[in-house]
Amino acid sequence: MAATHVNGEVQVAVTTSDNKLLHTSRHTDRTWDTPALVTLQGLPAGPGQLTVTATWNG
Repeated sequence: MAATHVNGEVQVAVTTSDNKLLHTSRHTDRTWDTPALVTLQGLPAGPGQLTVTATWNG
């Protein structure tokens, strides 16, 4: 699992044992996005190899 905080919101991502990435966000109004499932096929990543970084253009 990896998480980061950007402008009061939290981004959370996890890798699954079947080589997918699950991503969601918690917004400042305390609501959550519906988790998005992303296939990692062909990418140099796998379960347990995940980093989320924050960028801000302010």
